Amino acid sequence: VPVATWVLVGFGVLVYAVGLILVSSHNLRVPHRALAADWDYAYGFHGPEDTPDGTTFRWTRRDAVAVFPAEHRWLKLMVWITHPDAAERPVDVNVWGDGELLLQTAQRDAERLTRYIRVSPRRRQVMVQTRVSRTWQPEHFGLDDSRELGLAVHWSWVDQPPVGVAAMALTCARRPRCSPGG
Repeated sequence: VPVATWVLVGFGVLVYAVGLILVSSHNLRVPHRALAADWDYAYGFHGPEDTPDGTTFRWTRRDAVAVFPAEHRWLKLMVWITHPDAAERPVDVNVWGDGELLLQTAQRDAERLTRYIRVSPRRRQVMVQTRVSRTWQPEHFGLDDSRELGLAVHWSWVDQPPVGVAAMALTCARRPRCSPGG
């Protein structure tokens, strides 16, 4: 068999492997498939809890993703941290909606950060992803809780954002079915 044939076969295998890696790291990931198939999915979240003021939220680990039904046109997304040492060691917080960066900041306190996101009426599901630079464990600070805590996340559906509050839109520009880009 000529060397040129083996070079072509090797090149074909390389192109296939690179393509498979690229597709697998994006569109074939479980949350992306859940979004395309219109089924709920969550990873990296602890169970729901309530704040003293009655706001229901869920703690994340370092990375978390949730796919859930788009119930209305406006999504209210609120996040915060409670790391005891955040003033000295800020926590990098990143939040994406359907692959679009919604929030990127270094948090030094427990201030609640709120975003209002307009969701296309074509959407049946929405994906929210979060990542923090580090987590903390309450038990290391004398509390009876061994969980790894990253970001507190609350989402709810509203008719519209409050007057004068800036809003964002999930444009779905990268994919024909509005699936997230990455």
